[in-house]
Amino acid sequence: MLLGNIKNDQSLNRFAYVDGQPISNVDPFGLCGDSDQSYQQIQLADDEDPEEDISDWDQNLEAMGEAEQEIQQEQANSPYPTYDPNCPQPPVQPESVDQSVNAVPAAPNLDFTPIEQNNEAENPLANIQYTDKVKEQMASGDYHSFPEGVDAFGADGTITTITGGDSIERTEVEIPGSYQGKEGVFQYIIEPDGVTCNHRLFVPN
Repeated sequence: MLLGNIKNDQSLNRFAYVDGQPISNVDPFGLCGDSDQSYQQIQLADDEDPEEDISDWDQNLEAMGEAEQEIQQEQANSPYPTYDPNCPQPPVQPESVDQSVNAVPAAPNLDFTPIEQNNEAENPLANIQYTDKVKEQMASGDYHSFPEGVDAFGADGTITTITGGDSIERTEVEIPGSYQGKEGVFQYIIEPDGVTCNHRLFVPN
């Protein structure tokens, strides 16, 4: 398609550049001629004072250098270590932990639920010693085998004195709770010495 204006015959000539006036007109896109006065003004605006541009550039470089020096001075006076990407960094050491104070042992996975422990009452099971018969029963895997952790809840149980067929008085401790999904009591019988346990059994309701 021929671009141009019928009122200007030179604009219809494909071989005419800027209406035949290449000295006073310009056509940077090849579509239409225009006076190069505005183009010259743009060039003059860009190149009006090249020395001033160089001066501004030098001032910017100088300001950047001063800022970098201030940063280096602040880092030199800082009590904190600085990061240098060109220097290999030592591995980060974990903070020391006082295991005796802060360490919390994991709770054992025990299949029993005694009632809440009473720390004020005396625990009759605190120093008990199992007889060989009780130890064998504890290894059987039945209701004799509940965890020894139940012993710590002796103060929460019901403590009674019973008399056996041998006319000897013994201490019976029954702690309410659950074992293997059943509710009941953890039952102990302690000899008159207050230490020897000759009976240990979970009795479901």
